[in-house]
Amino acid sequence: MTKVSRVNTQTSRPRTRTKMAQARRPYRLTVVIPARNEAHNIAWVLERLPLDVDEVVLVDGHSTDRTVEVALAVRPGTVVVQDDAPGKGCAMRKGVETATGDFVVVLDADGSMDPREIGRFVEPLTRGHDLVRGSRFMAGGGSSDISKLRKLGNHGLLMLSRFLYGVSRSDLCYGYAAFRRRSFLALELTATGFEIEAQFFLRADRARLSVAEVPSFESPRHTGTSNLHTFRDGWRVLRTILWERVRRQPRLDQVGLVPMMAEQPAEQASSQTLALDILAAAPATTGGIAAASPSRWAAAVRAPDEQAMTAALVWSLAVKHGDDRLRAVALANYREARRQAGALPDPGWARLIEIRQDLSAIQAY
Repeated sequence: MTKVSRVNTQTSRPRTRTKMAQARRPYRLTVVIPARNEAHNIAWVLERLPLDVDEVVLVDGHSTDRTVEVALAVRPGTVVVQDDAPGKGCAMRKGVETATGDFVVVLDADGSMDPREIGRFVEPLTRGHDLVRGSRFMAGGGSSDISKLRKLGNHGLLMLSRFLYGVSRSDLCYGYAAFRRRSFLALELTATGFEIEAQFFLRADRARLSVAEVPSFESPRHTGTSNLHTFRDGWRVLRTILWERVRRQPRLDQVGLVPMMAEQPAEQASSQTLALDILAAAPATTGGIAAASPSRWAAAVRAPDEQAMTAALVWSLAVKHGDDRLRAVALANYREARRQAGALPDPGWARLIEIRQDLSAIQAY
């Protein structure tokens, strides 16, 4: 059972804004911070929050260290939510449900996202946008934490989402975002893990909400080990991209948001068929394309890693649907994955055709 603790102790620190300044502003701002065992990082985050943050919601995943104690010592007015459901997606949804602000900003507790950028995220909301996404890959952004493998995987997932959704974004798997609370709740998100960001952004695009991107810099976490697992969470994001493309779009106009278009363009209808085919070829498992028969899988698949297999799978289905643009992107991603894995000769088209036959054999098994 979820427990909410609201600590009303007032702080006399000079950084607190006056009630008159709060009254002049037409909106309330809440910052939601999912955290688990971040006692060594949470103070750094809270101390750098801007003065105009009205409320902080800390969603604690049953930390065994002093995360909550440190947070309340640094910011006594923090709203603490103890959420029993594991996963960042569950924590993010619980935090937004608890928030009382009109605008909500979500950032990590590990110090990788700079709280001093919050004003950059909120400003587009005041101009009417529903969602503001942080981007590490647009001018002014960057990352000193992303590995070559993660960057490759992020690029492949981004290219696939661009094709399937027809919307050009520069980043997909970065969780720094600001949004209108009402819009977030209307999308009825269900993701439980790190794929929550992809689900949120893709549903917002499908619903034709007003979305802006702002540059953001990602730093390494200050201390400790990340809970992110590259392959496991990458596969969850891949399934989310495909499933969100084929799921039935809710009638958001009934809850006061932007109405849907009655018909989808022919190109997007074709991309939906492609997404259905990829879903059929990739069983719902976080472990890989086929986990039912490890011995058969090991014998059939010769690609060096799962990133290469993802690219090969997308390539084979792009060939089937005659999509030259997606085929070229998949081929480039496949070759880059092979290069990163230290494979010797570039396999070229003949090897991809062989992998396509392997995938067909696995699917029929």
